[in-house]
Amino acid sequence: LVTSPDEAGRKQIFNIHTKNMPLALSTEEIEMLDKMYKDKKIESFISKIASDDSTKQQDLAKKKNIKFSDFKDLSDRDKLIHFLSEKTHGFVGADIESLVREAAMLALRENIECKEVRLKNFEEALKKVTGSVSKTDIDRYRKNGKQKSFY
Repeated sequence: LVTSPDEAGRKQIFNIHTKNMPLALSTEEIEMLDKMYKDKKIESFISKIASDDSTKQQDLAKKKNIKFSDFKDLSDRDKLIHFLSEKTHGFVGADIESLVREAAMLALRENIECKEVRLKNFEEALKKVTGSVSKTDIDRYRKNGKQKSFY
């Protein structure tokens, strides 16, 4: 049985779909996220998966010494990606792609000359775009015991 990607998979998908998208956080948003994830350790290779085409995902997964960073030390982009990956449980790749597109469209509707997509745009998009895999489906997959995640 196959279900929605786990958090690490969703991070990879967000990195792929936002690779060429200028993302930004306001000072208030940065402070909010830093407070939310105070003392949280994050795998530091996550953003390299999509942004570095010469590095293969399999090579990264095989590394034994994955480094961890404090959340506050991440780039604004990685903070946003981490937040979004936690908020999108039950989303598959197509759902994440739709969410990213909707956030971009909301940013443009707000200001046709905008240069960045912000957290507030993603929060508004989350009100419109939902995940394809329900909690009931996930529970059913887990109950059957042969759950595989994909992305």
